Amino acid sequence: MSEPNKQPRIRRRSKLVFFRVEAGLTQEDVASRLKVHVGTIKRHEGGQSNITSKQLEEYAKLYGCKVVDLISEEEAEERIASLYGAVKADYSVAASKSGPSVTLPAPLGGIDLAAVKVSEDIFPLFRKGDLLVVDTGKQFVAKGCIGRMCLVEINQSSAIIGVFSNGNKANHYDITRPNGTLLRDKKILAAYPIKAIFKS
Repeated sequence: MSEPNKQPRIRRRSKLVFFRVEAGLTQEDVASRLKVHVGTIKRHEGGQSNITSKQLEEYAKLYGCKVVDLISEEEAEERIASLYGAVKADYSVAASKSGPSVTLPAPLGGIDLAAVKVSEDIFPLFRKGDLLVVDTGKQFVAKGCIGRMCLVEINQSSAIIGVFSNGNKANHYDITRPNGTLLRDKKILAAYPIKAIFKS
């Protein structure tokens, strides 16, 4: 196995061990509380097997930390990209005087990205402070968002997040919010596909 492939697991291993020791727990304690064999804990800490997102959440809850604390930055971006169907997350979000900005290592043809900070908790997918990376490379119409999670401009002063489906009227759309509520037959100004989500 090449060094680049080993690196995230090495970092993860040291973080899992660090937070377990900080919590004052042995591998046997962790296995008992998570109801798994102690060998599973040893393999995870040794970087010898992959860890699911659910398992990472269980470790974080037990150790009193965030999931992102337990994995490398590279692996966190890969997981975000995987979970939310984003294009490979090979960009980073940085703060600037005018707000969050997106840095790309190389140009991505036809894509212009912007970061939007979530201003309030949106159960169950988003929390206040999360950053949504949206594609603003061209004026996206609602048809480009059918079946996809998008940032939607309802009017000049209001924007929401949701998944599109066709409405009952021409140029109107149903929008399912993250909490499951449905907004029927909305006419919108523009919609921008969400490319990635950086959890706060």
